[in-house]
Amino acid sequence: QNSIPFIGAGGLLTENNSNLNWNNSTNLLTVVGNASTSQISSTGSAYFATAGGSVGIGTTNPQVALEIDKATTGTSVGNGTVLKLQSSNALNARTEIGFGNFMSSGVNSPVLIGYQQTSNTGFTNGPFYIATRSVTTDTAPTIRLTVDPSGNVGIGTSATNPNYTLEVGGTASTTNLFATTATITNLLLNSSSTLQNLTFVNATGTQATTTNLFSTNLFGTTANLGTLLTGLINGQTISRAAN
Repeated sequence: QNSIPFIGAGGLLTENNSNLNWNNSTNLLTVVGNASTSQISSTGSAYFATAGGSVGIGTTNPQVALEIDKATTGTSVGNGTVLKLQSSNALNARTEIGFGNFMSSGVNSPVLIGYQQTSNTGFTNGPFYIATRSVTTDTAPTIRLTVDPSGNVGIGTSATNPNYTLEVGGTASTTNLFATTATITNLLLNSSSTLQNLTFVNATGTQATTTNLFSTNLFGTTANLGTLLTGLINGQTISRAAN
């Protein structure tokens, strides 16, 4: 290790190796303890950490690898932002956070969350998504859930551009389903070996309940239902069948 001299107030050289020193073997400048500055810049790679290897922003005692402490008082959405990630302003550019094995040398993360900038005009917008992969090879994950800029939610690999408040691209199973208004193009109930009941309620509140309805035999090419109560078909699989 080498000393780093400073010129003191009286013009004399001084040094303090216990707090600041240069390591010849690693070519690193080390600050022992806390250091403060109004600005830090680097033209290459930079590493800032405590003796334990943790980085703290707004705290001198980080408890995890990266800890950001900032007091927020805003109660409106957007007023409590503590961390902001930004990418280029290119159309369809993605900004992502990946999760994976600490020692993995792969390029692709097995799980990630991200944002795609599908409009780069003004202050931009785009969908939020969650992607996973089912294999253990170094393969890019597949988008499984999407929330588009209008708030529509898509679940499944074929529902990345949802057209409804909730769109499921595949088979969906539910224990209880209640809808005040449901327009169903195709309704197919299967995976049942027992008789089921369906209760229909019209706009005036009049109810009509089917009896002894075997779910595998119900198929409607067009069904427009004011209210669909499916509490009596618990555990059934509801899927959209092709015309």
